[in-house]
Amino acid sequence: PTGCVMIVLPTSRYMQLGELTVYLMGAQKGWPIHGPDHVLDNVSALINLVNELRLPQSQASLDELRVLMNQMGSEWSKKSLGEADARLLVSTVGRLRETMHAESDQQLACILADDQFGAERLLGDVRYLMTPRVYDLLPDAVRRDFTGAGRCIAFEMPDAGAFHLSRAVGELVGFYQGELSGGSAGRINDRRWGFETDDLLECLDGAPGDIVESVGALVRELGRPERTPGASFTIERVRELFEVAAESAIQVMGDIARRHAPPDRSGAAAQTNGSANGMMEQRGGGSMLAG
Repeated sequence: PTGCVMIVLPTSRYMQLGELTVYLMGAQKGWPIHGPDHVLDNVSALINLVNELRLPQSQASLDELRVLMNQMGSEWSKKSLGEADARLLVSTVGRLRETMHAESDQQLACILADDQFGAERLLGDVRYLMTPRVYDLLPDAVRRDFTGAGRCIAFEMPDAGAFHLSRAVGELVGFYQGELSGGSAGRINDRRWGFETDDLLECLDGAPGDIVESVGALVRELGRPERTPGASFTIERVRELFEVAAESAIQVMGDIARRHAPPDRSGAAAQTNGSANGMMEQRGGGSMLAG
């Protein structure tokens, strides 16, 4: 293949493609044409599935099958396949099958097993790993890197995942520092990856102690990978760092909400902070960065 396109689909869809093909290649005289689960229904399902699986060469070969489907669909007086109809259907689907076989030889499938986070969430929507309310309040750059980190974890690419987490933490701290300084631009708000550890730690001046501890530990461990070219992360460690980074994001956004809430209307801030506390309590209260 000359390029890669990530398609997230359950493996059952490929099994269904084979089942439909085998079924239609066994078509015989007398098979019912119209109605649920009969010939036309299965031909339509096969066409839709080839399109869903993004098989371009096979899609280009669907015209013959569509013509046959339209012809059978327009002849309502014909209730079942005749002998010639059955032979034509079998030969048409057979040619499509050969194209699908040749095309699928050029495709690779990555089978993902669910881990503690769930492969579907890592690939599709990481917001539910930190609560949607908090995720939606994060800066766009932080959200993009959390999404990138989730995909890297799903495909077990730990160093790439650590890169995205490193950048997410840097962007988050830069955003937070702007809030701590009263809304002025943060000292590292240039959208350039590769933060200086000491600079980021200084950006936490004025933050609550628990945030300084959790975010500071992340900053020190992730650091700048290009300064330690021999450094490497295990997938288990990156999963742990992802969870800690998600908790830290919840803590940071909770503190920002408290700072913006009127003294007598702090319910939203308390709710945001409560999400962080609840997440840490579920994990036992201890930090994964301790020690």
